[in-house]
Amino acid sequence: MTADFITTVADRPAAGALARLLRARQGATGVVFMILTPVLIGAIGFGFDMSRYALARNELQTAADAAALAAAQDVTASPASVAVTYGRLNLPAALSGAITTTDVTVGKYQNVGGFTPLVAPDSNAVKVVLTRSPGRGNKFTSTFGTYFFNTVTATAIAVKPESSNYEPPESTNLDNEAGDYNEIYAYCYNYAGTGAPEARRSQMTLISNNMDNVVSVTSGVISTPPPVTAVWPDCRATGLSISFRLRNIRHAKSMTNLWLNPGTAPFRPEHNYYTDTRITGAVEHFDGLTMASLETVLCNTAAQCDSRLPSFIGRKGRDRTPDRATGACAPGKFMYFGWEDRPPGQSGANGSWTDPAWTDRDYDDIRLLMKCPKGGQLGDAFVRLVK
Repeated sequence: MTADFITTVADRPAAGALARLLRARQGATGVVFMILTPVLIGAIGFGFDMSRYALARNELQTAADAAALAAAQDVTASPASVAVTYGRLNLPAALSGAITTTDVTVGKYQNVGGFTPLVAPDSNAVKVVLTRSPGRGNKFTSTFGTYFFNTVTATAIAVKPESSNYEPPESTNLDNEAGDYNEIYAYCYNYAGTGAPEARRSQMTLISNNMDNVVSVTSGVISTPPPVTAVWPDCRATGLSISFRLRNIRHAKSMTNLWLNPGTAPFRPEHNYYTDTRITGAVEHFDGLTMASLETVLCNTAAQCDSRLPSFIGRKGRDRTPDRATGACAPGKFMYFGWEDRPPGQSGANGSWTDPAWTDRDYDDIRLLMKCPKGGQLGDAFVRLVK
C-alpha cells in the first residue's frame, strides 16, 4: 500500500478514519504487550512451579532413599519403624506426615521380576513411598493452586542381596599317587561372628577323596564315600564364606593294613587343616591355616587355572613356598586352590615319606578350580538402592 494511495484515500471524508488508523503505528506495541502479558506471567509462574516441584521431589527422594537403605539393613527386625525414623530425620518437621509405617513394604527383589511383597524370612528388600498431598495435609502449593503439582511422591527400593560366594568347583582333583589318604570338604565359616572357630563352622560337606571304593578298602573304617554330586553348602548369608577342610590320614592309602591296625608302624596319624576363610575387600584370608598348606592363584580364564594344562599360570615343582592371590575374586575370573597334604612345620624325622615331618612342598596334592561369583565380588552383601 503506497503513500499516494493513503493520501488519496485521506482526501475522502468517509475514508479519513481508516487513513488515520493506518498512520497510528505507535500504539501497536502496547496492544501486543497487553495481549501477551498474561501468557508471559503464566509461563514464568509455570517455570517457577516446575523448579519448586523438582526441589520438593528431590527432598522427598533423599528421605525415601535414606529410609529404604536403613530399613533394608535387617528386614527381619522392624523395617517399617526404622524406615519412618530415618525418613523423618531427613525431612522438615512440617513434612513428617509424608511417611508412615503403611508406606513401607517388605519384599523380595530379584533381577528378573523386580520387587514382590513378601514376608520374612525370604525377604531381602524394602520399598518406601513418600507423599506430599492434600490428603496428608502437606500438599505442595503451586502458583496455579490445585490444578497442578499439589501431589508429590518419591519411591525408593533398597535390597540387601545374598552374599556372593563360590559355586561348586569347576573341577576337583586329588593326587592318586599320594601315599596318604586325603579327603576334601567344603563348609560355611562365620567369619563375621565370634567364639571358637569350631563353633563357627557349619554344613561340613564331603566333596571328594583320593581312594576308590574307600568303604570296602577300609573295611568300613571310612563309612561314607563322597557323593557323586555333592550338595554344595549354602553360605550366602552375610558374614559367611565358603571354606575348605583337608583331612589327611598318613600312610593309609599305600598301607591299607593300617586301617584295621593303626598302631602298626609307621602308624596312621590324622591331621585336619581348615581354611576358616575371612573375606575383606573380596580378598580371601585363610585364618585357620597355621601352617603353609595352601596355594591360591587368581586367573582370567579357566585354562590358566587348570594345573593339568600347559596354559596353567601357577608355579610347579617341589620345595617351594606357596603363592597366595592378592586380587579380588570378581565376575569372569577364576581361582586355583592347591593343597600340600603334608605342609612343613611338623616335628620329627624327615628322611623319607614315612617320617612325620617329611614333605615335598609341591602344593598340588589336592586341586580345586573355582569360578568367581557371577554377580558381585566374594562376600559382597552391601545394601544398595535399585530404584
